[in-house]
Order: sequence, then C-alpha cells, then structure tokens
Amino acid sequence: MHQIKKNFSTIYILLFLSFVNGVVSAQALPTVKYVIDGDTVILSNGEKVRLLGINTPEVNHKNSRLSEAGAETAKRWLINEILGQPVQLQKSIEHHDKYGRTLAFLKNTKGQNINLMLVEKGLATINIFPPNTLYSKQLIEAQQLAEKNTRGLWGDRFYRVTKASLIPKTKIKGWNRYKATVDRVEASPTGYKLWLENTVYLWVAKKNLPWFADIYQYQGENIEVRGWVGKWGENWSINVRHPSQIISLTDK
Repeated sequence: MHQIKKNFSTIYILLFLSFVNGVVSAQALPTVKYVIDGDTVILSNGEKVRLLGINTPEVNHKNSRLSEAGAETAKRWLINEILGQPVQLQKSIEHHDKYGRTLAFLKNTKGQNINLMLVEKGLATINIFPPNTLYSKQLIEAQQLAEKNTRGLWGDRFYRVTKASLIPKTKIKGWNRYKATVDRVEASPTGYKLWLENTVYLWVAKKNLPWFADIYQYQGENIEVRGWVGKWGENWSINVRHPSQIISLTDK
C-alpha cells in the first residue's frame, strides 16, 4: 500500500511539472476526434470546444446553403494540424457559451496556440468577446500583420471593405467589413448607438463600455467596422463588443 501511494505521488508530481514547463504528456490530454469547422472541434472525451478569440467563415453543415468564402480552407488546415492529436485547453473568464460549448484556446504538445496560428495565417479573424480577453493583444497584432500581407481572408475579394450605406440594399449576412463616417453618438440607458447612416448604427452595450476609452471619440470619425449585420425594426445594426472591431481610417 505504501508503494502504491508513492507511485501515485510520483505521477502527480510529473504531471504538475509538465504543466509548469508548458509541455503536457500526450497521455494526459484528450485528442481531437472531429473538426466541425475552422473554429469548433469535438474532443475524444465528448467535449465540444469553440475556439476563443477568433471566428472562421461558416461551413455548410446541412447542405442548405453554400459555405462562406474561406470556410473549407480553414477547416482543412485545422484537420491537418490537430485531428487525432492531443491538445491542451486554456480557458479565460467564461468557460462555456450559451450553447453549452467549452470556450478555450487549444495548444498542441509543442505549446503552440492553435487559435493564434489561424489568425496569423489569415484563416480566421479576431472575435474578442469580453470578458474573455485572454491573448487579445497577441491576436490583434497577428491580425494586423496578416492583413498587411493580405494573407488568406484579407486577400479574398468577398471580404473587401464595402460602404455601410449599401447594407440596406445588399443585406449581406455573416461577418464582413464596412466603412462609413460616424455621424452622431446617441446614448440610452442600456448602451450607445453610433449612427453611420439614417438606418445603420453600431451598438455598444453598456456592459462593454469599460473596454472603450471614450465612446464619443468616434463621433465624426471615418472608420471601418468589422462584424455581423442584423436588423432591429426598421434599422440595421452591428453589435460592437470590443474596440478591435473599429478601425480608424482618419490617418490612412
């Protein structure tokens, strides 16, 4: 019995040292069983993981519509990189989303951040969702470099910047990029509307305001905004959760 306890103690110590050194034994980790798309996987323990801090184009799961531009490329890269491989999960503040999926950064046995690698290669765009801001600085810098070098999505004509004034006409769904001037900032008890056109505005919820230095700094600014368009009543809007979604064009 004494020998058994000693053996267990040795195992725990080795596992602890592995985590401290950033390298975990493959036997102690779950493997990637299935890749749903470029930002969602299922592990060998049945856990469905949504990769934190990023977004990749949607894959056509049910054959009801075509996959978005770049979706299959991101999925294939992820399959080649980690399918069947052991991965370590690193979580931020919130551990699950509203769909019950685990929110995490995936790291391979070399300690490489898979989420970050997708952004570096231009296969994913950043999607910082406060309060989960782990690695936000690295993700922003990686995206800036990928964009500068027109890697992946940044060289795809489907994701070229379009005028926000065209939103009511084109009704483009999914993630995209729009440019406009912020005409005015309108406050309400629950948040702020940054009006771009008479029927298009950016929405910043009150709970996300602490991430913005000064919401009124955008008034009169020429900007590019990145995100998903939705419609509320007669108006079109883009939910802005983090300042990384708004790029100033004044100095460009």
